Amino acid sequence: MWMVRWIVVAVLLIILLGFSLLNLDQKVDVNLVFAYFADVPLLLVLFESFIAGMLVWFAVSFVTVAGMQRQLRALRKERDRLFQQVPDEGTSPAPPVTGQQRTGSVPGWEDKEEGPDAGF
Repeated sequence: MWMVRWIVVAVLLIILLGFSLLNLDQKVDVNLVFAYFADVPLLLVLFESFIAGMLVWFAVSFVTVAGMQRQLRALRKERDRLFQQVPDEGTSPAPPVTGQQRTGSVPGWEDKEEGPDAGF
């Protein structure tokens, strides 16, 4: 799988290199709100746009990861608080669920009738 990933990355880089070599002589005008740049190489504009996109992606990812870590920290505190409430002396794990318990039978109700008209 890792080899396929590297092959895909290499192909994409070759395509990007070919695209940039075809557009070396292309010049564009960039009009920002606060500035105007004339005859800027297209390759430079594409590269700067890519870097700006990566910075925005990094900022959004950073905020998302920070929120997840805060939530994880709160969940761990809640887990620790719940574990402290459970007594450790003489406790054993819950017994496994048997087939009889899965069918809905309740202990002590074995002598009761079953069915839709039971108890009426």
